[in-house]
Amino acid sequence: MSILGLDIGTTNCKGAAYSLDGKCLCRASREYPTLQQQDGWAELDSRAVMKAVFDIVRELALASNLAGDAVRAICVSALGEAVTPVSRDRQILGNAILHFDRRGSTEIKAFRGRSYTTSTRTLSRLLSRWPRFFGDGKMNRNCLSRPTSS
Repeated sequence: MSILGLDIGTTNCKGAAYSLDGKCLCRASREYPTLQQQDGWAELDSRAVMKAVFDIVRELALASNLAGDAVRAICVSALGEAVTPVSRDRQILGNAILHFDRRGSTEIKAFRGRSYTTSTRTLSRLLSRWPRFFGDGKMNRNCLSRPTSS
């Protein structure tokens, strides 16, 4: 049994598979560019990132299997501030805007120095809508496969 570690970052995706005794069985990485289509913009091509992720997982799983140590668990670290818009059927609709993108700077300046509070009731309403992002509210046990209908 081996464990696959995956780091999905801003400039590349890298991964490695390890045996339970800590021996590195294989490593892989793929780079992808930061898109700057206009001054101040910073985006990732979400399709390129997903391709890199799937290519690495496939490569590491194959190498682990060939080493006689099949992958049984995956641990993922990913940049948390980038969001990819998807359709109801989980198709990618656009690029992910990165944290250092400058769009919205004017609006942020307007809020600086002001004090805002959010009531518990408002926060509860916002959080109660979270399951909508997952369709039926159930997390798919195998994140790397398409969700199955129940």
